[in-house]
Amino acid sequence: MSIYRAREDVGGVVHAHVPFALALSLAGFDINSSQLVEVKYVLRKIERVPPLPPGSEELALRVAQSIIGGVKVVLLECHGAVAVGKDPLEAEGYLEALEEAAKTELLRLMALKGQR
Repeated sequence: MSIYRAREDVGGVVHAHVPFALALSLAGFDINSSQLVEVKYVLRKIERVPPLPPGSEELALRVAQSIIGGVKVVLLECHGAVAVGKDPLEAEGYLEALEEAAKTELLRLMALKGQR
């Protein structure tokens, strides 16, 4: 409920465990620095919330605070991600964009390492 209270335009919230985005985060890479269209123009900014107990009020409040200002996706470090949209389908699309960007970023990093 905290998310819906924080933003009146939110009609859908989706949480998922996004392995590629989490792997990059755990390795210290910032998906926000990606030049991909999905990140620059669709997601714009990916907020991060430090590890907090799943289902806790503290986690709910941190996510709600993170989406103020139009943020669409919040990466829950060591856990998953939350996306918001006008409806659940739009929110799910933002999570897909996050995970596809993370996959592409991982492939880019692997290609760069292979050049060395």
